[in-house]
Amino acid sequence: MAAAEQPDELEPFDFEAGARYWDTLYDSSGFDSLAYYRPRLERALAWVDSLCLPVGAQVLEIGFGAGRTALALAQRGLIVTGIERGERMLQLATARIARYGLAGRVELRSGDAHAIEAPDGTFDLVLALGVLPWVEQPGACVREMGRVTRPGGHVIGSVANRRQLNRVLDPRLSPVVQPAKQLAQRALRRGPREPRPNVSMPTHHSRRQYEQWLGAAGLQPVRSATLGFGRFSLIGRPIVSEPRSIRVHQRLQARADAGFPGLRSSGAQLLVLSRKPR
Repeated sequence: MAAAEQPDELEPFDFEAGARYWDTLYDSSGFDSLAYYRPRLERALAWVDSLCLPVGAQVLEIGFGAGRTALALAQRGLIVTGIERGERMLQLATARIARYGLAGRVELRSGDAHAIEAPDGTFDLVLALGVLPWVEQPGACVREMGRVTRPGGHVIGSVANRRQLNRVLDPRLSPVVQPAKQLAQRALRRGPREPRPNVSMPTHHSRRQYEQWLGAAGLQPVRSATLGFGRFSLIGRPIVSEPRSIRVHQRLQARADAGFPGLRSSGAQLLVLSRKPR
């Protein structure tokens, strides 16, 4: 899969087969990199910096992908544990960390976000960027994130926004009809006897739902942001070019960051920094 190709949110995505996509994504100058993934990483790291964690603080990253975030955290002097479900991702991320000579600060391993192998209150910070849309039970994962966070520690996580602007405006992506469409597509592709364990489809959630999960996990939202506007389409067909899509995103993102009504809650992703009370 080429770096400029984003997994279609209406299509199942095989993370193992598409590992190369995530490895090269942040080096791309395409829309997905500039509108979704780089801004999410940059905003999350800015929030990490604002926490002023001491050198040696313990961090867990769930779904480390190709290792970009883990690398940035280790470069800040933090001790990073990462869990990921894909063996190919593990290989790519391990190689990236080794190239920078930071293997002593980063431990990467296979793991299940629904059952994190760590005692209660282990980590000063837990990150899950772009993970919850793809797991089977996101609420259970959030509870696990809260469990392994120490009192006074923080969690940074994101969900795919059910009310993102481009989905609301396109009938093919509308949150009203999407659940039925996805159910029908899964039935047509797989059939009753054709399981595809490595293939996933993302789910979208509301801010209210995410905050309910956080509350059930004993976490209190501290800061939030909505990120990513576009691509805009009609019946699944793009209506503006990629360069113009990037410019439209940048203008709408600036207004969302300024708290413009409507836009401040309609980006593609909801990113939330939360805290576990002491």
